[in-house]
Amino acid sequence: MFEGGDQEVSVTQLQWLYFATYKLALKLINSAGFLWTTSVLDYSRDFALQYRQIAYPEMGSKAPRPHLFAVFYLHILTSSLKARCEDNPTQKILHYENVRAYFRQLNDFHGWEDGELEADEDVNEKEDRHHEIAQFFDLEAAMYLKQWTDISRICASDDAFPDRKFYAPIMDLTLQLNLPPTLAIQIIKRIMSKLNELQDDPPTTWQRDFRVSLPRYLHCLFTLAIEPVEDTKNPGFASLDVEMADPEVAEEVLDKVLAIADEEPAIEEDGHNGHDGQQSLNALQFDSELREVFTYPAQELLKIATVAFNKATDFYRVTRDEECQRWAGKAIRIAQLVPGAQGRLLVKTLETRLGSLIGV
Repeated sequence: MFEGGDQEVSVTQLQWLYFATYKLALKLINSAGFLWTTSVLDYSRDFALQYRQIAYPEMGSKAPRPHLFAVFYLHILTSSLKARCEDNPTQKILHYENVRAYFRQLNDFHGWEDGELEADEDVNEKEDRHHEIAQFFDLEAAMYLKQWTDISRICASDDAFPDRKFYAPIMDLTLQLNLPPTLAIQIIKRIMSKLNELQDDPPTTWQRDFRVSLPRYLHCLFTLAIEPVEDTKNPGFASLDVEMADPEVAEEVLDKVLAIADEEPAIEEDGHNGHDGQQSLNALQFDSELREVFTYPAQELLKIATVAFNKATDFYRVTRDEECQRWAGKAIRIAQLVPGAQGRLLVKTLETRLGSLIGV
């Protein structure tokens, strides 16, 4: 409206315009005019950039940095919501690509610059919280877009990996979107490792909720780890059942189930050791207060004991007797933790089957 005339827009007017358009976008995102949010945010960004040219003509300035950060944050929320609501796969991909692009720009505006007038502590904390939320949506977008290299990099970085309040939804996304088993295992182990670092006393509600969900996640991790490795020479065909995606992780899960359900440290058999790295499941411990509010579900124990014994049978069929006996032994020990007649029946069945296999 100011182009081509004698009237000049002032710095104050531009500042009012970029604030007013941002407030309009906030109203639109919760209204029937939701689809207009992106366009209005683009106007807010453009007004802010024009403001910078007049008020901060020097090169390299990011002013008004807090406002531009807020614009890109709202862009991320809007694009994520559009992606989740979109049924057209092509449009869904486009929205998630926008999420990743906006997050890269948001990163450029996160953190106070030298010489910039800092806001109060509450404003700084709010910006950090918004950055954490944006990290989660960026990871979600990368998962949907199957950008495996970026996901692996995010998983390996303390700065890039989302905050602990997002661990449960990250687990769910990992399983829902069918990530490659090795990558899914990396993510789940990363979360369990980070959980071990928490030292809240008394335990938070979030920790209690996660504790209750842990058996389901361990079951999913075990399923991923024992998934047969695909034959690269013959795509679509799996190799022998004993060739698993990650046999060491699978056995770590068995040890962890024993440790949690029996409230005793996991015992390694026959000199076999799990991973010793930072993300080892065997480092996962819980204090006594958490144990008091948790009982390992019997159905989960039954499932994992049965599947583990079936893998022991597979080892026997390819004459890998040491692995057969070790896996069978752990399967039986897990079955012994199942209370009541159902547990006793499973133990008897597994012991009988093991005896028929190797004559013990």
